[in-house]
Amino acid sequence: MATYKNIKGFKIQSLASDPPAPIAGQVWYNTTTDALKGHGVLGAGTWASGGNMNSGREQGSYFGSQSAGVAAGGNVATNVEEYNGTAWSNVNVIPAGGVSGAGTGPQIAGIIYGWGHGPSGGSTNNTTNYDGTNWTEVGNLNTGRNVGGCAGGVQTSALYAGGTPPTIANTEIWNGTAWTEVADLNAARYYLKGGGTTTAAVLAGGYSGTPSTNPTQSEVWNGTSWSESAELNTGRAFLTGGGDSSTSVIIFGGSPAPGNTTKTELWNGTAWSEQNDMATASESSFGTTQGAGSATYRARVPSPANETEEWTVPVVTQTFTVS
Repeated sequence: MATYKNIKGFKIQSLASDPPAPIAGQVWYNTTTDALKGHGVLGAGTWASGGNMNSGREQGSYFGSQSAGVAAGGNVATNVEEYNGTAWSNVNVIPAGGVSGAGTGPQIAGIIYGWGHGPSGGSTNNTTNYDGTNWTEVGNLNTGRNVGGCAGGVQTSALYAGGTPPTIANTEIWNGTAWTEVADLNAARYYLKGGGTTTAAVLAGGYSGTPSTNPTQSEVWNGTSWSESAELNTGRAFLTGGGDSSTSVIIFGGSPAPGNTTKTELWNGTAWSEQNDMATASESSFGTTQGAGSATYRARVPSPANETEEWTVPVVTQTFTVS
């Protein structure tokens, strides 16, 4: 009887048949047929309708995965909802309302930061943790701002760059206890988006201080400094984006003149490529997961709406003969 061995990471595991549900990145070897089976994220991703939110919102702070997400604040003040991949439900509210914040981490251990225009007006440097039930205020940003770009997939590791007011290039890293100033973006911007980790990230788009400017500019972070990278195909601000790997980041929507866009682009670590369009053009939705590079959701705008779209890329198995 043939046996299959999982050789990912050089850890050997014998199985009597094909592996169970494929996981991207796995490679299996059939000792009888001398065939390799590789599981990878291949082919074109697609958008599909998801469950409706209970409260239409825009410019909230979002984190989690496609099947376990959190939407906090926005134009609905302190309201918070969780998503289970099918439906949204109301959960405990955040301590203070605000819009245009960033979020990272999984549903049961997330963090939001850099949101403003709350009851007291202006920007804030607040940072708030979520344990799946309750919210707790933790260490403040060194520079209060909102509508910056973020990266990081866990509660104890986050990156926040750019933002306003005023238009800034500041970058800060969160280590689970405090924020630390690191190297600035090459170009000060706000309403930029992207994803990755605190040691390897990409941020793109955004305004550079003039509302009529929708740049294609993209920068990559190597853990020490920012450098210019391949530009977006469609320049825009008010875009949405996410992904926990710097080689698989999706951005979509936004506002290039004139009007909003359905355009979706995927970063592969080197360049941006056009993907399937969204069903509805949107801007400033800020509803993206940071915990999954191949899955994301967002609430539709313009006009605060409760509709959700989900982006998925299928995991496909390929077989290679070994000679």
